[in-house]
Formats: sequence, C-alpha cells, structure tokens
Amino acid sequence: MTQRPSPLHVLLVEDHAPTLAVATLALRAAHHVVRTATTLAGAHPLIAAHGRLDVCVLDLGLPDGDGLALLPLLKRRAPPVAVVVLSVQDDPPRILAALASGADGYLLKDDMGLQLVEAIQHAADGGMPMTREVATLVRHNLQNAARVAEPCPLTAAERDVLAGFARGLSYETVGEEMGISINTVRTYVRSVHTKLHVQTKTAAVLRALRAGWIPAPPPRDP
Repeated sequence: MTQRPSPLHVLLVEDHAPTLAVATLALRAAHHVVRTATTLAGAHPLIAAHGRLDVCVLDLGLPDGDGLALLPLLKRRAPPVAVVVLSVQDDPPRILAALASGADGYLLKDDMGLQLVEAIQHAADGGMPMTREVATLVRHNLQNAARVAEPCPLTAAERDVLAGFARGLSYETVGEEMGISINTVRTYVRSVHTKLHVQTKTAAVLRALRAGWIPAPPPRDP
C-alpha cells in the first residue's frame, strides 16, 4: 500500500473568501494542518510564532499591502518556509518579481484546482511548482531577455544543480540524477548563493537563466 505523505503545516494568506474556503478545504482534505490569515497584519504573528511551518500559500493583493512584503519574514525562519504564490496576476514582470524575491512557486487562481495540493508538496520537497501558463510566460520572457555578457562563476556541477531546479526537480531528484547525496546538493546550493549573492535557489535559477549559464527548460506537458 502506498504510504501517505506526512501532513504539512501550511499558512494560507488570502483575502478572497471563496478562494480561501476552497483552498482550505482542499488542503485539509489532503490531511494538511492549515492556518489562515486575510491580511499582512494577520499573517505577521502566525509567521513569528515558534510552531512548525512548512509552506505558505500567499496572495499578492492583500487589503493592507503587497503579499511579497512577507517573503523576508518567511525566509528568515529556520528552516526557511517554502512559498507558493496564488494570484490572479499573470503579467510576466510581476511573476518574475515574485520569483526573484524568493517565492518558490507561482500558481494562477484560475488554474488552482487540484494543483494546489500537489504544488505545496512539490515546494516542500524543494521544487518550483508553476502552472503551465506561468512556466510558459517565464520561459518566453527569459528567452527574449537580453543576456548579460559576464563570465560564469559557477562550476559545472553547480550549473547542473540549477538546471535541475529550473526543470522543476526537487533536491532529492537532482541528487539522484547527478549520483550525489542530497547533502551534497545542499552544499552546492550554499556555494551558489555565496557566489551569486542571492538568498534563495529560485533567485539563483533566474540569474543563471538570464545570463545564459543554464538552458531554459522545455515546456511541460499539460
């Protein structure tokens, strides 16, 4: 019998009541522990609390400000919280800004469906979940951007790790593909952060894609 994944502790920050209700129901039906907030002010004490927090599902347009303002707080926790943006905003600059700021994934509300449950598990496992439309927008934007002519400071192994993340692979799967342990993958990631002066693997992947140090991933099948 297939073993059910361990329940995740999820913070859902969303001010649209129907979306909040549907998302909460879906996550609790998957046996995850869910706490909710509808504003930045309401989310702050939940993030600051000392209890376990694995994933935050974050809306951007909150009544008292931009949801991205919560990213530094979420990433400063130990361990850092995986963040999946759930938004109606589908313009590439906004998506890229969210990812560059440290979001681990980006889902459009229109495409939420069952993808939300899969996405939070993927993010908790170290992946970069995106709906197909978002992944296509990001890919096209990066392909059309002017590439920066600068020497690559990364080793071949570090580039391979980032290329795996760009394809949506988790730490574990990247390690399996490269024939190395998950701890070695984490060591490469820490080295990349230092070399590129970034705080998250998502920001590192975007930097490498823009500079042409790793290939743009192919679009996924629906």
